[in-house]
Amino acid sequence: MRAIDEAIARASAIDRKTFEQRRTLLRIEADLNAGETVRVSAGLATVLGDHRERADFVFMRSRPDLAARLANHALEHGIETEFVRTLIQRDALVAPADAGPAWPFRLRVRVLGGFALVRDGEPIRFTGKTQQRPLDLLKLLVALGGKDVDTQQQMAALWPDADGAAAKTSFDSALFRLRKLLDVDNALVLAGGKLSLDRTCAWTDVWTFEAALEAAERAGEGDATNTFPARVARRLLDAYPGALLGTEEEPWIAKPRDALRARFVRTLMRIGEQLERQAEWITAIDTYRRGLEADNLAEPLYRGLMRALAATGDQAEALNAFRRCRELLSIVLGVKPSAETERLHREITARR
Repeated sequence: MRAIDEAIARASAIDRKTFEQRRTLLRIEADLNAGETVRVSAGLATVLGDHRERADFVFMRSRPDLAARLANHALEHGIETEFVRTLIQRDALVAPADAGPAWPFRLRVRVLGGFALVRDGEPIRFTGKTQQRPLDLLKLLVALGGKDVDTQQQMAALWPDADGAAAKTSFDSALFRLRKLLDVDNALVLAGGKLSLDRTCAWTDVWTFEAALEAAERAGEGDATNTFPARVARRLLDAYPGALLGTEEEPWIAKPRDALRARFVRTLMRIGEQLERQAEWITAIDTYRRGLEADNLAEPLYRGLMRALAATGDQAEALNAFRRCRELLSIVLGVKPSAETERLHREITARR
């Protein structure tokens, strides 16, 4: 910023405007990294409005990664949306990892809480069993991350009883039919034995969830404020509406479903503890409860919920949380709560 200020002071009148715009964008980037969404929105509204009025479509071409992040923020907050969509198309901007449905993807695949497929803004409806195996291939691809998924792994999961040649034939047939069903050019990329969704035209809620997880896992590193972890926690909760593929029970779903759920619960536990340290009790309670919706046998989440409820003065509900924990552990696993949970129960009972 000091270098930019010096450049502005030394610049001619013609060049000064360019340097001033660069300084504004640097400030917006800093605010974006700090999570200051209100300031980012205000700054972007001014910059993008100025570009639109001048019909200037040259926008941060030396920083396409940042241009994409700013475009995504603008779309999510309704800032110059039509102009921003034009910028994305003209500069072929690649959606950032946390881009949501507001980005102009041609294909959107939802698998958290259930399965939904949207092409060009319209839901795709499928009927008939002949389409099930190609859709299973898509579901498994997304469940395994949607990028560089080993085709051998997919064959083993979807055609476990077939030998190598037969499984390869089945895979090739399912992929061919899936391309026809999606009807989006280059949405599926097969290279070097790896299958991927093309991020320039396709989006999946798993990518948004993984971006929220990564942000949550970094939450609080060198940060002493109260608002940052709470904001990250809310973003993570919003990104996980339910279990992978909802109530579907195909054998190949279980492992990726459990892996996503376990990572979600672990991260929520870490964030919940951070919120407790910062006395963000209401957000902590919501965090622990959402975690228990995903895994109702996670005893550490019950302890966190009990602590947060007790801290708000609601000892009765904290004791109810202990009773639910005890009942479920007994019914499902045939075990009692740990000594740590019992000790916390006694402490809350004594305070009450």
